[in-house]
Amino acid sequence: MAHVAETDDQVFRQCNLVRSRAGALRGMHAHSRYTEYYIPVSGRMYFVLKDARLGESTFGAETSFWVEDGEPVSIEVPIGVAHGVFFAEPGILAYGLSNAWTGNNEFGCRWDDPAILSPWPVQTPLLSERDEAAGSFDAMADAMALELAS
Repeated sequence: MAHVAETDDQVFRQCNLVRSRAGALRGMHAHSRYTEYYIPVSGRMYFVLKDARLGESTFGAETSFWVEDGEPVSIEVPIGVAHGVFFAEPGILAYGLSNAWTGNNEFGCRWDDPAILSPWPVQTPLLSERDEAAGSFDAMADAMALELAS
């Protein structure tokens, strides 16, 4: 299994495990109070990460990649980086948080917003109600910037 290194005194404060059906897409989400550390356990998954931190030189930078079933990998998602994952087949994803989840300081945008440049490998994914109702990437970045400034 892959090892996630501690960075800047950040360690797991909470660990979670999620199971998803084939065709499910979770995201795009961003958080202003914790870093996430993903460890794909089983299933083939497609990840998209996009920097949503206004004022940073990396704002808008984006990457996407496949993780194959059983591939030993861990993915660090820093505070303010929007992220989404598509499950091409049933899968299990473990993730740790640098601070406990409270339900606050959560942001989201549409997975198919034009600002998301990565080509998702799906046209009609299964979405949660939250993800179905999400707004634009720009609105998410603005809202997060306001919260971070307070």
